[in-house]
Amino acid sequence: MALETFKQVFGRRAIHNNIQLASLAKLTITDGDYIKTLILRTSANEENNEYKVHLVPYFSSHASSCKNRYTAIHSVSPGTTGGLLGWLGVRETIADSWLNESDNPFTESLDDVAERVLRLPYLKELLAEALPSQEKG
Repeated sequence: MALETFKQVFGRRAIHNNIQLASLAKLTITDGDYIKTLILRTSANEENNEYKVHLVPYFSSHASSCKNRYTAIHSVSPGTTGGLLGWLGVRETIADSWLNESDNPFTESLDDVAERVLRLPYLKELLAEALPSQEKG
């Protein structure tokens, strides 16, 4: 259901172009068409078969960034695709660095930025509205 919801809101409805989410789109370098959702398994209590996953919407701007980074690092012809994992790692390193107060580019706490600047509660509302209801029975 989550993947179908992402297809609807980022694909057909293109909510990433919503002016109220402009700061989030700018920060995440999100532009263009929605391509797919990356499903990233993160650590959890694996001994009890409990896993956490992150669903990451992936757009044409991200694909372009991956391609540019990959061709800049490796001796391949321009336009060669690749480098998704490396690109993700760089993005994660940047976000992790913000946990250090001296590296945080914002004047507010990250929680305040998430709520008031990036408007993540609003994004959550849009996703919840689009989530298909589960049929009972």
